[in-house]
Amino acid sequence: MDANHVSVLEDMSDEAFKLKYPDAAISDISIGSNGQLDWRTQDFVRVAEYWCKEPVTKTLAKTQDGSILDITKVPAEAIKFLPPHKTKKVKSHKVVQYIVSGKEILEGPNEWKGKYLPIIPIIGEETWVGENRIRTSLVRNAKDPARLYNLWRSNQMEIIGLQPKAPFIATFKQIEKYRELWLQANKRNLPYLPYDADPAANGPPKREQPPVASQAIAEEIAVASNELRATTGIYDAQLGQHSSEAVSGKAIGKLQQQSDLATLHFGDNLQLSIRHCGRILVDLIPYYWDTEQTVRLLGEDGTDKFEKINSLIMTQAGAEPVHDLSVGTYDVTVTAGPSYATKRMESVDVLTQLIQTMPDAAMFMMDILVKNMDIPGGEELAKRFRMAILKAHPEFADKDDQQDMPPPTQADQMNAMAGKLKMEQEEAQTRLLNAQADDAEMDAAVKAITLDATASTHHVQVESAVLKELMDVITRGQQAMQPAQPGQGAPAQMPQPAAPQAGA
Repeated sequence: MDANHVSVLEDMSDEAFKLKYPDAAISDISIGSNGQLDWRTQDFVRVAEYWCKEPVTKTLAKTQDGSILDITKVPAEAIKFLPPHKTKKVKSHKVVQYIVSGKEILEGPNEWKGKYLPIIPIIGEETWVGENRIRTSLVRNAKDPARLYNLWRSNQMEIIGLQPKAPFIATFKQIEKYRELWLQANKRNLPYLPYDADPAANGPPKREQPPVASQAIAEEIAVASNELRATTGIYDAQLGQHSSEAVSGKAIGKLQQQSDLATLHFGDNLQLSIRHCGRILVDLIPYYWDTEQTVRLLGEDGTDKFEKINSLIMTQAGAEPVHDLSVGTYDVTVTAGPSYATKRMESVDVLTQLIQTMPDAAMFMMDILVKNMDIPGGEELAKRFRMAILKAHPEFADKDDQQDMPPPTQADQMNAMAGKLKMEQEEAQTRLLNAQADDAEMDAAVKAITLDATASTHHVQVESAVLKELMDVITRGQQAMQPAQPGQGAPAQMPQPAAPQAGA
């Protein structure tokens, strides 16, 4: 896939070569006096389709938005005003095709628009022995077991063929009168076969044993067959056949896994080649799909849809491109696995098990289950199940369901209006009950606040009265402790306690 040149050989008859290239000479490549290189045989001419990568120098320019453009083929007068630091010359390559014979170039050079050689190799098993590369296919190592199998089968057929095929042994006198019946014994289901007694014969006619196969050769055939499976790594379970080695589903799965591991590199290399093919196609798309058009897109399940590419839509900011394939970088992803038909069968099994586990959920799965079944009328039946589900649960509908659903009838509209009115009434009743509950909670809160305010007011009044009485007491005490001023009456004398009397 990273080669720099590749050739595709084709042998053409002399008549076809002359018809397609009338001015070309039919000749071989001479290598001196030792011979030729088989480009010319007695009846055929070898023609090669030669692809190669030729080195070129490209001029790239950087735009104001940061993108890189190839301006190699732009006239010099058009790019001479570009600043020198905005352009750069880089080494690259172009893909060129030549059609050659053993003597001359018949066609070319034909330039390929893409950057990849459009020849895709599919490599089987690749092994390096020193400097030598050895490539083998899946059946290369199975040649010897296949030869042994063919040999023993041929020997078995030879042994059986050499044995006598006559079903009965009798004397001519015993069957002379009834010869016509005996000739039909191996064709018709006769109730009996008459015969005449013959003293020279050792009893009545007797049936000869059928040809017997060799038991030893049968064993060798079985051994060769097993060697074929072991060499290729493909067992009966991998081919979907009943295997004598595995009698349970788990054992069959193990054999299938073993076969997958043995042949993994072949499928992996095929997957790489398919991915490279997709990479080549993606590289060519901008060169051929460069105008506005509608393309058909095919989904994995076989359904298709149409999309516009390289088109413009008008927005407030101006014209904007839609699906511009010349902008951006695209990649290819390849996943190897069961086909869509196999996935459908697996999906049916899983959904059936889910329905058996959850019967109540069956109505929500029936449309998907029937759609995945490979039965006549399955698509139509799936649509009917889908419409029945959407009629009961319209919230499950998506944009694709709007196209498939039939227009509502007058009865459906009346039922929808009645359902909507009932829903609105229930919502209004719920809002009323909620409002009443909110009013009750608010009244209780107001009462609680009022009681708290009343209690707080009473507490403040009591505290105010106590504080006032305390202030009065303090004021009276301060007045009593002040000395009398001149010219004023003597202050009131505090009563003194009586002196104790003598002898008391």
